Amino acid sequence: MEFAFICSDDFKKDIKRLESAYPGIREDLNKFYEEFNQVKTQRALAIPGFKRKLWKTRVGSRDMRRGKKGGFRIIFYFDDTERPDEVYLLTIYPKSEREAFSSEQLWDIYKRFLSSFK
Repeated sequence: MEFAFICSDDFKKDIKRLESAYPGIREDLNKFYEEFNQVKTQRALAIPGFKRKLWKTRVGSRDMRRGKKGGFRIIFYFDDTERPDEVYLLTIYPKSEREAFSSEQLWDIYKRFLSSFK
């Protein structure tokens, strides 16, 4: 089964902002899409408190040359019971830019997605 990757407006803005510093980001994302289609969420972490619907994963960056550990982080929505073939990409950021989102920030991202999703 191939997944449909749907980019939120915030995700699109993040990509546009990051492209100047990381020109290979779209190729990095394509690699992520291929890997996700092969192993699904095995390499992603469910974020506690979101009923296994909000996930975080690492994506390597050819521009940073640090692999997945020092590359990008993606927060995405995936519900394998209601929408098992759709992955909603909510935000992307370089690990060097921030360590993690606070619980409040994650709830804001989640609520913003849910309100645009309906």
